[in-house]
Amino acid sequence: MKAAELAKASGGLVALDPSPMIGSVAAEVLEPLLAVTDFIFPNKRELRLLTGGVGDEERGIGALLERTKHIVLKLGGGGVRVWHCAPRRVYACLLHPRCRCPQWIPPGGPVMCLTAGL
Repeated sequence: MKAAELAKASGGLVALDPSPMIGSVAAEVLEPLLAVTDFIFPNKRELRLLTGGVGDEERGIGALLERTKHIVLKLGGGGVRVWHCAPRRVYACLLHPRCRCPQWIPPGGPVMCLTAGL
C-alpha cells in the first residue's frame, strides 16, 4: 500500500494484477488499494473473487468499477476487454481510440504495451 501511495503522490499510475489469492485479502487492505488503483488486470476468476462471487460478468464489472478506475479483463487466448469508469456509467472502450483512458492501446496492440507503459 505504501508503494501505491508513493506512486500516486509523485503523479504516477498504479496497476494491480491480482492473483487467485486476491479473494483472501482482507477488505481493510484491499479497499484502500483499489481506491488508488488506476488499472486492474483480473481474469474472470479473479473478477468473481473481487466482487464477492458475482457470476454475471457485466454486473461484476459494474461492481468493480465502483471501486477502481479501469479494468483490463484478461481472457486468455481471447485477448482482453477494457472498461473505464465515469460517474455511474460503464464504457467498454474495447481498445478503441475514442476511449478517454490515459493510456491507449492501438488496435492489434498487446495488453503488455499498456502494462509496460505504466
